[in-house]
Amino acid sequence: MNNRRRGQTKQHFGNKKFANKEYDRRKSGDDSQRSPKIIIGIIIKDDDIFYAQPVSKKNRHLLDLIPNDYTDNLGDLVKLSYIPRDVVADLNLNPKRIFCKIDTVLRKNIINTPRGLGMIALNEHELPFQFPDDVLDELNHLPVLNHKYHTDITEYNFVTIDPFDARDHDDAVYAVPDTDSDNVGGFIVYVAIADVAYYVRSGSKIDLEAYKRGNSIYLPDQVVPMLPEKLSNDLCSLKAGQIRPALVVKIKLSSQGQKLNHSFSRCLIKCAANLSYEEVFRIANNTSEDYLQPYKTMLKSLFDAYHAVKIESKKRSPLNLDMPEYKIHLDDTGRVTNISIKQSLFTHNLIEEFMVLANVCAAQTLEDKKSPVIYRIHEVPSKEKTVMLKEVLSEMGFSFAKGQVLKPMAFNKILEKAEQSEFKDLIHKMVLRCQAQAIYHTENEGHFGLNLARYAHFTSPIRRYADLFVHRALVSALDLGGTGLSEFDMQNAAIIADYISKTERKAMQVEMETKDRYYAQFMQDKVGLMFNAVVSGVSSAGLFIKIPEYGAEGLIPIGSLSYGQKRYFILEQEKNMLVDKRSGDYYVLGQTLSARLSEVTPITGGMRFDLTDDSHIIQNKRKSEKKERAKKENTRVKNKKKSAV
Repeated sequence: MNNRRRGQTKQHFGNKKFANKEYDRRKSGDDSQRSPKIIIGIIIKDDDIFYAQPVSKKNRHLLDLIPNDYTDNLGDLVKLSYIPRDVVADLNLNPKRIFCKIDTVLRKNIINTPRGLGMIALNEHELPFQFPDDVLDELNHLPVLNHKYHTDITEYNFVTIDPFDARDHDDAVYAVPDTDSDNVGGFIVYVAIADVAYYVRSGSKIDLEAYKRGNSIYLPDQVVPMLPEKLSNDLCSLKAGQIRPALVVKIKLSSQGQKLNHSFSRCLIKCAANLSYEEVFRIANNTSEDYLQPYKTMLKSLFDAYHAVKIESKKRSPLNLDMPEYKIHLDDTGRVTNISIKQSLFTHNLIEEFMVLANVCAAQTLEDKKSPVIYRIHEVPSKEKTVMLKEVLSEMGFSFAKGQVLKPMAFNKILEKAEQSEFKDLIHKMVLRCQAQAIYHTENEGHFGLNLARYAHFTSPIRRYADLFVHRALVSALDLGGTGLSEFDMQNAAIIADYISKTERKAMQVEMETKDRYYAQFMQDKVGLMFNAVVSGVSSAGLFIKIPEYGAEGLIPIGSLSYGQKRYFILEQEKNMLVDKRSGDYYVLGQTLSARLSEVTPITGGMRFDLTDDSHIIQNKRKSEKKERAKKENTRVKNKKKSAV
């Protein structure tokens, strides 16, 4: 075996620890953990030898392939399985090495294919990215729009407000002053949501496929939609100038933003415009751009209604987290050209406030009608997590005095105190980590983060199955037409809620892993450079650090933290620290440091950083003070002896 290959073995097996462990297990004849395992990998070539590189960060070692001609498989994404020990022996292969065979080619030449990095995660998690033929065939037999169920309000100037590159538009808004003399200064706000339930009937092939997916998946290089494009981007998309069916909630607001009443109806609408967040922001700031002038008057009442709603929202005091979001910019070949921080505009919050209001109306109506509901619940943070947060905040000089009934306001006070401190981003992240994960459930547990007693997802039926279920429930409960819940839906609501909670978590995992791969691709030509970073995670494996400029994250392995000194780090999980057992010096979540990028693997999304010295380690003040006192005492004793002589 050549020297280069031996170097790879050392690098990927972590100084042969993995290799030795694997060899011991093989020697003992234990194949129980390995034989059934399936691996997803990419075929690579080095020194005319083919290997499989796993796509998972948890599996960093290269895998040998049984002798064969893999020329046609170079760059392919494949499914592999381990070769049992006895077969390896029969083939006269080195029993100390790990051999695999290709079972299935999942994607040809994925390395050089646009959108290839996104396809890795989709295949790894076995998620569908194409629609079956029977689903596509059913698109030819969709229901024809019947005005019998829909009231015509096409004269209302609805607008959609979305990202500038949005391909579908499933929500639109419209507001006018309330003319009721009993509600002076109040507003009537209309929130129109695409009537997906009219086209996608419960139990149809399209419906079953939508349920299977659970939600759309948004990756930097592609969208994997819950519904076929004919629906998501056309018939159910509220395109400007096109008549579209919608489920509309009419909300009566006081001048202070209090919801006085609401009602749902099926309507036909025609949007006056599809606007971006940036365009609406410029309109609100009195832009002189000619093409936006017609919308100034049209949107005035919407802006006024939003300011009223904010008064009520501020009283409610929902959790006010402010985490930076990053946008990955790709060229036509799928390469990253830039990573930027998304600009936060008040128009994002405008749409969010009206969508939250519509979701509350949906939950309240279904409760009043005693209908099946799939709630969006967010439980109160656990006592264990809040105690841990309190301890970490105490180390930073922040107090967290929580009462017997925990409210979002308790967290907001901490966030306000941290606003001007160096720990702002860290504390926002720690508060986020303290929260429970929001899920779908048929039992109402309330929504802690929004500080709402009841909440359901209603506003995105194109991309979330939960919203489609709620639409059908409203149609049934309010007798708005024959496209509501089926008997199966009503009897299995709890099962549906649990299943779509799982598909949502899987989608989030795929989105995160794909972003990591694109971050790594972007950082690939920056190996060897130094970066200012923030410790974003602490584990027994080492320090996870984030480059705030790009949002990229990587690992400083625990073995490289000692930097030539005799240190033995232990994890103090409750304090998010790695502490040197001997000196008490430590690294902690949120601290800043400089690190050198030493290794990047876009296939896995992994990045390794190293410290160039240990100047960033935080000294244990108590031990340092004790050491300084001892030094002064020694100096005093020596001086006393000298004076005595």
